[in-house]
Amino acid sequence: MEVNKMNWSHSRVLVTGGASFIGSALVDELIKRGARVRVVDNFSSGKREYLKSHLDSGAIELDDADLLEPGVAAKVVRGMNLVFHLAADHGGRGYVDLHQAACATNLALDGMLFRACHQAGVEKVVFASSGCVYANYLQTDPNEILYLTEDKAGPPYDADNLYGWAKLMGEMTLQAYYRDFGMKSASCRYFTVYGERGHENHAVIAMTARAFIKQNPFVVWGNGEQIRNWTYVGDIVSGTLRAA
Repeated sequence: MEVNKMNWSHSRVLVTGGASFIGSALVDELIKRGARVRVVDNFSSGKREYLKSHLDSGAIELDDADLLEPGVAAKVVRGMNLVFHLAADHGGRGYVDLHQAACATNLALDGMLFRACHQAGVEKVVFASSGCVYANYLQTDPNEILYLTEDKAGPPYDADNLYGWAKLMGEMTLQAYYRDFGMKSASCRYFTVYGERGHENHAVIAMTARAFIKQNPFVVWGNGEQIRNWTYVGDIVSGTLRAA
């Protein structure tokens, strides 16, 4: 996996949500690069088994904690040079549509963490954002194929549900911290990710399973002519590291 030329052996790195599907893959690569890694995760969706080899070898420091609890963010960012912020209340399409109050807690989580990063003197934050920040009309027009670039998120702003709005506000908050205080950041807009350790109910796995059992008719949303992007988790990790 090619990444930038950063000397990771001199880096003290925090990965929030580091026991998750994507977070644990990022931790794996950071350890290979020689970074000193701390993970914070409340294990609401992450799994301790994803980190077992690193825990057994003492390669990582683990905080089993909720970033929404008072004092946790300040504790875990202390002494860190770089923070990869992947922790979030999230799920698939159905979860985003049906659990908007839960997704809205990301506004508080992100704000608390970014403030703690600034106060602790963290050099840079790499934020796991989402394709949901893009306006709904760009994502739902069946007659247009778009390559979504950074500037297409708005204005005008019309993010996808409260999950998308929370991610958009996270990006804008980090921009404000750079303007006001000089804290560097990068926001990586992940699109549907698949790969090792992916959840069984993930769209790629679910559709593959339906094809394997020869489901007939094979039910899809829409008219079957839609185009959807999938991103391999290894490519997500590579891009996230480059953003650092």
